Formats: sequence, C-alpha cells, structure tokens
Amino acid sequence: MPDSSSPRIFLSYSRKDGGAFAARLRQDLVAQGFSLWQDLVTLRGGRDWWSQIEDALKSKTVEHFVLVVTPAALESSVVRREIRLARQEGKEVSPVRGPGLEDLNTLPRWLGHLYDLNIPEQKTRFVRVLEGPSQQKRVPAMAPEPPPDYVQRPREFEALKQQLLDSKGDAVAITAALKGAGGYGKTTLAKALSHDPDIQDAYFDGILWVELGGKPENLLAIISDLIEVLTGERPGLQTLNAASTKLGQALGDRRILMIVDDAWREQDLRPFLQGGPNTTRLVTTRIDRVLPGNAIRQPVDAMREKEALTLLASSLPETEVEAARYALNCLSTRLGEWALLLKIVNGFLRNRVGRNEPLNRAVQAANKRLDDKGLLAFDPRSELDRRNAVARTIGISLDLLTQEQRDHFSELSIFPEDADIPIGIIARLWQKTGGLDEFETEELLIELFGLSLLLNLDLALRTLRLHDVVRHFLRAQANQEGLAVQHRRLLSALSDIGKSESEDPADRRYYYQYLPNHLAEAGNREALDALLLDPTWMRDKLLATSNPQYLISDFRQYAHDRAQELTGRTLDLIANILAQDPTQLPVQFLGRLAPDDDSALAPMLADCEPLIKRPALVLRRPTLTPPGAELRRFEGHTNSVDLVVRIDEHRVLSGSGDNTLRLWDLNTGAELRRFEGHTGWVRIIVQIDEHRVLSGSADNTLRLWDLDSGTELRLFEGHTDDVTALLRIDEHRALSGSADKTLRLWDLDSGTELRRLEGHTSFVTALLRIDEHRVLSGSGDDLLRPGSRDCTLRLWDLDSGTELRRLEGYVGWVTALLRIDEHRMLSVSQDNTLRLWDLNTGAELRRFEGHMGWVRTIVQIDEHRVLSSGSEDKTLRLWDLDTGVELTRFHGDAEFLAVEVLDPQHLLAFDRGGRLHVFNIRG
Repeated sequence: MPDSSSPRIFLSYSRKDGGAFAARLRQDLVAQGFSLWQDLVTLRGGRDWWSQIEDALKSKTVEHFVLVVTPAALESSVVRREIRLARQEGKEVSPVRGPGLEDLNTLPRWLGHLYDLNIPEQKTRFVRVLEGPSQQKRVPAMAPEPPPDYVQRPREFEALKQQLLDSKGDAVAITAALKGAGGYGKTTLAKALSHDPDIQDAYFDGILWVELGGKPENLLAIISDLIEVLTGERPGLQTLNAASTKLGQALGDRRILMIVDDAWREQDLRPFLQGGPNTTRLVTTRIDRVLPGNAIRQPVDAMREKEALTLLASSLPETEVEAARYALNCLSTRLGEWALLLKIVNGFLRNRVGRNEPLNRAVQAANKRLDDKGLLAFDPRSELDRRNAVARTIGISLDLLTQEQRDHFSELSIFPEDADIPIGIIARLWQKTGGLDEFETEELLIELFGLSLLLNLDLALRTLRLHDVVRHFLRAQANQEGLAVQHRRLLSALSDIGKSESEDPADRRYYYQYLPNHLAEAGNREALDALLLDPTWMRDKLLATSNPQYLISDFRQYAHDRAQELTGRTLDLIANILAQDPTQLPVQFLGRLAPDDDSALAPMLADCEPLIKRPALVLRRPTLTPPGAELRRFEGHTNSVDLVVRIDEHRVLSGSGDNTLRLWDLNTGAELRRFEGHTGWVRIIVQIDEHRVLSGSADNTLRLWDLDSGTELRLFEGHTDDVTALLRIDEHRALSGSADKTLRLWDLDSGTELRRLEGHTSFVTALLRIDEHRVLSGSGDDLLRPGSRDCTLRLWDLDSGTELRRLEGYVGWVTALLRIDEHRMLSVSQDNTLRLWDLNTGAELRRFEGHMGWVRTIVQIDEHRVLSSGSEDKTLRLWDLDTGVELTRFHGDAEFLAVEVLDPQHLLAFDRGGRLHVFNIRG
C-alpha cells in the first residue's frame, strides 16, 4: 500500500476541459492509498499561486507529476510551465489521456509516453510507476536569464528559432551559430532563446550552457562538469578525447540544446560536437572559421533603429524619451547601433537623469563627451575601430566617477574572463587598496552596474561579471608591470582565506580555483612552486572545487621541473580515484612516488603522512603504478598511425589508416583539425611551409592541404599504386615515391608532373634530400610480387633523372633515411638494423643491432644521439651515434610506428592503436 503520509503526486490539468476527469482520477488514486497535491484542493489563499506550485514541485516528498492531457492543457502556458519545472526537479512525468484528444499522432514529442487508463494493462503499469520512486534524473536548465534591459530582436531571434524547431514545434538536431563581433548581443540572444517556452518544450531533456572564451585553460574540467550534470557522477578523465567521448555518451539520445558561448578556437569547440545524435548545438562566436562547415549561421550585427532606440532609452522617463526621440536616434546612429556601446551610454544617461538633469541635456552632454574623446564615425568591420570606439565610449562613463572609483574599477582587470567573481573577493581587494568596507564595496559595484560598466551584478548570489570587451579595455589601459602589481595586492588581500570554517564557500572556491593563476600573473614563481608541491593545498583545492581537473590543470600550465611533472602525471593517473574520494590523495602519492624519484619530492611525501585519516593502511614504499616516462596520451584516430610530423612547438600532424590527417595541440591534447579527402591509408606527410602540408596515400594520390583551414588546395594524380614516400625539394617542388617503382617530381603550384625517375625494381620506401640537385631513395622487397626484390639505396641527379650511385647490402626493406651531417647518413630497415653510411664513398660505417622486429623510423635527438622505433618488439631505443651503444629503451603496449622529437627531453610516439604518447627522455 502506498505511503499516504505526505503528497507524493502532483496532479496537473486544465480547468477548461479536464477538471471533472482530474477529480475522478484523484478520487481513484486516493482510494488506492496515494496522497496527491492538487492546486484546486491544496492552494492556500493569501499567497502567490505560482510560488505555491513551485514549492510543491520542489518538495522532496513529491516524486511524481501526473498530467491530464487535454486540448486546453496542451495550449495552457501554466501547464507547460509546470511540466518544465517538474522535469527540472527530477519528478517522474506520467501523461494521462484526458477527454477531447482525437488524433494522437499530432501530440508533441516532449509529451512522452501517454497512458490510456481505459486500457487495463496501461492502467496497471501507470499505478506501478506511481508506487515506485521517481526514475527521472533532473533535467538541466543551465542557461542564465536575459538581462533586465533585454530588447527583443525579432529578425535574428525568429530566424534562428525557426531553424531549431520543426513544423510540429519539436527539436531539430543541428549545429547553429550566432556570429558577430564582441558586444553585438550574441550571448543575450542565446539566453533569450534558451528561455523561450517553445524552445524549452522542444528540448525537454534540458538546456546546457558552456562558456569558453579566448583560451579556456580548464576545458577538461568544463566537460567533466557537464558530464556530472547529465549523469550525476563525477568522471575522472585524463584526456580531452576521452572526455569528449564520455560527454557524447552522456548526451545519448536525449533532446538537449547545448549552447556553447563565445567560442574562439576550433579545437575548443570540437569536444562539444561529438555524439548526442539528438542534441542541438548553438554556438556564439566572433570567428566564422571555428564553426563546422555545415553549421547554420545567423549573423548578429548592429541593432535595427527601433531596437537600438529601445535599448538606449531603457529605464528613462517615457515622456522625455518621446520628446528627445530625434536626438536619441542620432546618438544611437553615432554609436553604430552597437548593443554594448548603447548600454554604456544608456548608463550615462540614466545617471544624469537620476540627478534631475533633463534628458535632452543629458544627450547633449553625452555627445559633447564623445566629441571630446574623439569618437567620430567608425567602421564596425575594423577590430581597431571597434576597440577605439569602446575605449572612448567607456570614457564618458568614467568621467562620472571619482579618481578613486576609477582606480578601483581598473583593478577588476586582473580577474579571469567569463568568471562569476564573488563580491566577497572584491571586498577583500578594495579593503586592501582603498579601505572600503563591504557596504561601500557594494555601493560602488551598484554604481558601476548602473553605468553598465559591469555585465552582471547579482546581490542575491553575491557575484559580478565583466563583459570581456570591457575587461580587454581595462587590461589595455594597464601595462604588464601594473597588472602584476595589482595581482600582488589581491594575493595579499586573500592571504587569510582557507583559515576559517565560516568563510563564504564562493570566496573559498574562487581562492582555490584561481590562486595559481594570480601567483603566475604576479610573477611569484617561488610561491607557485611551493603550492604545486603542497599536498594540503591540493587536498583543500579538491574539496573546494569538487573537480580534480582544476588541480590537474595547474600542473599542465605551470609545472616546470621534474618533481612537479611527476606530481602532475601522478594526478593524471589517479583522477578517477580523486573524483570519487579526494581524501585518497595522500595515500595515492605515497603509493606511487618515492623520494628517490626526485629530491624535491621527499618533503612533499613527508607532508602527506599527517593528512591520512587513521586508522588506515599506509604503504611504506611505492607499490602502485608509478607515473612513468609517458607524459600524455592523445586518442582519436580509429586505425593505426604510421607517421607524425611536427608543425611547430605547439602542434603536430598525424596520418592514419583511417584515411585522415589530424592536427593536435600538444599542450592540451585537443584535436585541432581533421583533414578528410583521401580514400585510402595516409602513408606519408611532408610540410611545405608554415601554411601547407602535402600527403600521400594508398589511394595513389598526393594532396596539398591548407593547415589553417583544413581545406584541400590541390590534387596530384599520376601514380598507379600507393604513394609511399614524399620529400620537399623547395616551396614549389616535391618528390614522391610509390609502390609503382617510380619517383616523380611535381610542381606544387600547378600540380603538373615535372620529371619521372625510374630504375627501382620494387616499391620506393624512403627519400632523403642530399642537396638541391641530388636525392637518395630506398626500396623494398614485396614477397607477394615475384621479381620485385630490390632493397637498395640509390642516389639520383634531380636535374637529369639519372642514377649516380647504388648502395647495397640490405636483406629487407629500407624503411627510413636520416641525414646526420654533411658526410653521413643513417638508414633503418626491415632486417631489424640501423646502418650509418659515408655519403661520399658509399661505405657502411657502423651497424646498430638489438631490435627484435622491423625498425620503422629514426629521428635525431642531438649530434650524438638518435632514436629508433621498432615494430614487433614494441620498443623505442635511444642510441649513441659515436659508439653504437643502446642508451635507453622505452616499452609500450602496442607497436610504435611513428616518432617525433619535441625537444632534447621530450618525444612523441604514435602506436598501432592510434594513440599518441608523450615521453620524457630522462624518465
């Protein structure tokens, strides 16, 4: 028998055509022992009716929401509002067929499964659902409210809304974008759209909100937070690719609108685009190239005349606005009908009118100040013109402040972009720099918000936010040293946080999340180093932020010595453990690190001991998996990776059996760009210049790519078999080798074949440039093609196409060639060896033996060391060039097929599983 001690069921209906049915249903359920909340019976007089409904739906005792579905209920805004709130609160929604429903095929998708209580089996199932607890997870509603002065922009709003809904008002799974310059109102439009009732009904599984900004440092933490919102579980993920995959799985088939606000870089947006076939993505951005090619774009530029006037006149006396309409229109035009500038000048006008100045005179004063600041007509397409317009427009509001108030406003420049900054943190800073108490801090913030110099001020949540355009203005006014001084003042003001249990949780969270950033900006490397090896700090940060990725991000940004790198790599290994239980931090450190690993670790490990809650089983020596030499692993390819090319200090390009090239960010592990077009295995890549790369494939073609956009610039056809080797001759020419036994010289500008070099009796496997006139080629031995044995090195004259010299002695493929210096060259082979050759005489100088399988590739570390990668033996080996001695060996769990050196201490290796590893050569 159900528990009837408190209402577990909320009954919703329309009185127009569902009242009698709801009364009978209520009687029936009460007779079965259920306790219901029903507005007609339960609402009390004297209180706002909606607040009572809200209280009921937010009550922990109410678990089920029963909706009597009738034509009037489907049209009722109140009923729809109730069902949205019920889903957001995690109530089990059970729609019941009421009177008047004829064509069930026209019912909206958001309604879900409809129970017909006239069918006994459905009624039985309905009662069983009500007997149990709610199985419904909370539907996320993350989008912020539009600002109080929001002005409707029907042209952009309705155009995008129509794209996001089908003819029945249901969700459409697309990627769409609001695109325009900063301050044009993209974010405000996205907020308004997310709170539109039709959109909320269509995307009944929730609305997610993500803020990126120029260079998000905590992308992995942002994704982890979303996954937790969707699943209720904190993930411990190590890579962006893993997090992106997990997010796609968490989205599942749900009808969700995900808004990604302020995307600047394609690599930052990419993780949010995977999976979730029924998820719609709405992106706001200033930069078109970050968007997928198939994204629907809605430009957001200057407001229309009427819209701009409405925003400029917001909260001003209506009678005076009408009298000053012409002057306001002229002022609006002068401001380029740009939302940000209109808001700032509106703040100036409200301030003057609030001091009893007539509006016409306030407009004249605004124009005079803009004249004095030098704001003339500006080109909104020019970034420089826009920046100057912002600076000059903000200047008229700053004139209304005292010098002390302007100084305090400028201090806000040190706070991070797209962050809700606790008022308590600002109060501490301004107490330090100007002696302001908390009341005076709030008064100044209210003044700044009134002048529209703050994007948001929430006195209930006690947070504020700066518009990023205003923040950039403030930072531009301060030199680097001035910013560093302000960061030091903030650090001094925050020095006592973390020492009292009565601290505001928001202040505490901000302190732990952003302290490393403020230390770095202040130039206090010594304090930052101490922080990174302080286990008490790390534990407290885990507890304050509830997300290990914020801690791991500190090490990825700021670790710079071996002890810090080992600590950061250990945190990567144990992220999943810490996500479930932050108190495991000291135990895990003691189980994975030892003082012998680095002398700086000894005091840190000693500090771990007191943090362990007793009684506990404490390891006396490390016995768990240590961090090892591998620094990072990037995943995304769906087939083995045969090659990797370093583009610059931040990026590498890989080619794979999945027919794609992929550009990777070495610092974050993000996949920056994907190059698609080849229909066969990508065998070889060579960089032509800083903007172009050339690839060869098993589809017999070469393709020239634009690195910046990912577009294919040119297709080279002519080979009759796999393209297996490539060589850049100069910025206009490249040489290719193929399984068709030929070498071909190509004109990169026209795509024409300039020369063909023939002589090899098997496929060409490797190419090496000797000088501008000579190249060396290596060949293989195809056992499947009788008579194709070659296994030679051949020196060619590029100008004539003639063979100059032949080097013989191999019993297997020549797989790679490396120029050591002017006189020496190194080759590696299928016969498991490396061989050093004299280029002048053709003599073999030294042989390096030890690999137990094919040697795939060779890279030079410095003048004395080279590194080779093996195949079947799953090792990388570091060799001494002068002696032939093996110096170091790296083991993997798959065959390494491609290697690239980052610097003398770090290297990259791709394995047959498509994973990218970053190794520490010292480690």
